Formats: sequence, structure tokens, C-alpha cells
Amino acid sequence: MDIFDIRHRNVRLLVQALDKEAGGTGKRSGGMAMFADRLQKQPAQVTHFAGARPIKRIGSKIAREVDSAFGHPPGWLDTPHWQESEYIAAADRSSSEYVATKQPTTLPQHVQIPYLEGYDSQRTGSITIPLQLLQHDPTLMSRDIRALINPEDNMAGEIEQYDLVFVNAAVRKFERDGIYAYKLGDIPHIRRIQDMGGGQLRFVGTRSYEENFVLSGESLNDLHIGGRVIGRLGYRKF
Repeated sequence: MDIFDIRHRNVRLLVQALDKEAGGTGKRSGGMAMFADRLQKQPAQVTHFAGARPIKRIGSKIAREVDSAFGHPPGWLDTPHWQESEYIAAADRSSSEYVATKQPTTLPQHVQIPYLEGYDSQRTGSITIPLQLLQHDPTLMSRDIRALINPEDNMAGEIEQYDLVFVNAAVRKFERDGIYAYKLGDIPHIRRIQDMGGGQLRFVGTRSYEENFVLSGESLNDLHIGGRVIGRLGYRKF
């Protein structure tokens, strides 16, 4: 299951909830039509990606439109929400352990990964991810891993805006060339950092219209590294 499967399954939940609200009539007042109204699109348009047998994938643009239309924060559609009734009791039982350890906690068929502290005021605590999405790479479940929703688009093509990224929070300083979650002042960023030698670090994005920049000397005092990015939901390793 990749991020497109997750988005589609979440959309189907939203459509089914609206259909139930409409009384399951299947008519103009039914779930698909109500879903289309929320997005201000024609039912025929949304059926292409929201139907039971979609012919189009849900890209980031549509995903963010769905988030906004239903009053959810950006990135909501990118994380699983279909089994909450099954694991909520387990999450409650594990909450005291999570508070004490702040490390990934395994629930039945799920893993809770803490958010990177101080990088997103809207997302605190942890995110619950189906175990099957992480089993291919056990390092994503190690005790030092933290989750973060990418706040920017300056790494487009490698990490898209609102992608869920996994950060090794044990790395609190620049070690070697790679992609890092960091703050300059109080503003969070994700970029590739390269060692230029002579105490200089180069910050590189993928957008051609954005200038790369170099920090050195006292300007490095404003740099606070939250961790090294090791992967993202979807998945690609760096």
C-alpha cells in the first residue's frame, strides 16, 4: 500500500460517511454528489478518483483540496484513518508508556511514531501507521525515529510538500552530506545540507528559482538540527 492507496481509502471513508448522512439514497443527495459539492466539482470529475474503482490517482493538489474542504489540517488525507475504532483502546493503554519513553510503540498491526517535537504546533503526540507500511525497513521503527509533515515545497521531486517524513532525531548536528530537518531561528525547514569545507555548510533545494545559500561562522549559531531525514511515506530512502 502506497500513499495513493491511503488517500483513496480515506476518500472512500469520507464518501461513505456522507452517503450515510444522506440516508444512502444513491441519488443527487447521496455521498458522491455531496463529496463533489464539498470540492466544488462535478460528480463525474470526482468519480474518476473517488469511486470504488478509480481511474485516476489522488495527487497532492487534490489531496490538499480534500483536507481543506473537510476542515482537516494539510496532510490529513495522507495518513490512515480507517481503523481508528480498532486501535483506539490499544492506544489508550499504551499512552502512559508513550509519555514515559517517547519512542515508537507497536499497537495491533500498527506502529505509533512520535512527532518531531517543536516542529509543528498542530501535530503533537504521535501518528499511528499500519505496520505493513514499515515492515520493509525496520530502521523506521527504531527508538530514535520521529515523524514530521514536510512544511515546504523546496525539495519537490525528492520530498513533496506535506509528505510524511521519518527523521533520525538522534542526529542533532551536521554529520555528513544529506537531507536534514532543521530550524533557522524558529522556522522549520527540510533541505539537503552539504559540507563546503572551511566551516561552511551549503543548503540546497530542488527548485531552480530558489537560491541555494551558505552559512558559516557566527551565522551557524542560528542553525538547530532536529534530525537527519531517512525516508518518507511512499517510500524512498535517502
